[in-house]
Amino acid sequence: MKIRRHHRSHGVIARTALMRVLSVLVLAVGLGTAVAAQTSTAASAARCNTAAHVYINGGYIKYETDPIDGPIADFTVRNGQRYNVGGNGITPDEDPFWAFYRVSGGAHVSTIIGNRTGGNCVSNQKTFISSLTPDTYIMRAYYYGGNSGRTISGQAQLRMIVLPALNATARQSGTAQLDDNASR
Repeated sequence: MKIRRHHRSHGVIARTALMRVLSVLVLAVGLGTAVAAQTSTAASAARCNTAAHVYINGGYIKYETDPIDGPIADFTVRNGQRYNVGGNGITPDEDPFWAFYRVSGGAHVSTIIGNRTGGNCVSNQKTFISSLTPDTYIMRAYYYGGNSGRTISGQAQLRMIVLPALNATARQSGTAQLDDNASR
């Protein structure tokens, strides 16, 4: 018994090869489009879970949508007393900071820098010890909105009233005698 081989013509072979190449190209273009669509969706999506905001001691919050020179609260602190700053919804890998300006005359007197934000848009709480000369200051915040990309520059956070430190005797007895050295 003789086995007969079926030979294809060169035209059939060329057409089959062309169809295979086209199939691979269509698959590659389809995958490329899917990846591009997924990437563009991720890039345009919000990066942070909350609107950008900064806070002092957890109760004095300012959002990026609040006016730069909007209403502010008074915060009284004695020298040597601790206070905390932090923020959320802030662009990752940024350092929010606060500048202090003397109310009388408006001179810049000091700056503090909060913790760098992580990929989660959070500037973890950071503790500072008050060491400004007793006076009244406007504390202004500087940060970047993680979702909006908006630059917040010099937002009035609060009016900080710095009092002299209590002397050791007053701290122990609970009386309000001021430390003579702190008031000089």
